[in-house]
Amino acid sequence: MALPLWPYADAGWFLITGGALGADQAAEMLWRRWEKPYIVQPARWATQGKLAGPIRNRVIADFWKPDLLITFPGGTGTADARDVAEMLGIEHKEGINEQNQ
Repeated sequence: MALPLWPYADAGWFLITGGALGADQAAEMLWRRWEKPYIVQPARWATQGKLAGPIRNRVIADFWKPDLLITFPGGTGTADARDVAEMLGIEHKEGINEQNQ
């Protein structure tokens, strides 16, 4: 099932991404094109090392308090984001991309 992003943007949802290559940057590009508000919360790899991704995911969840997490196929960072969302009761939906249709 494809999960189009436009209905969320059109409804005024604020986008928060981790600034990662791939789905994060693609979503940012769409929000810019649609002139919708978004924020990028990048991981601080230089100062936090391997813990930077999980720390960033927790900061997004704790500070921004999102209502919904949309993930696309990914690695350990995506899995960690899903785990944080599940632990905090944040709704999660899986999107698809051209590679996994």
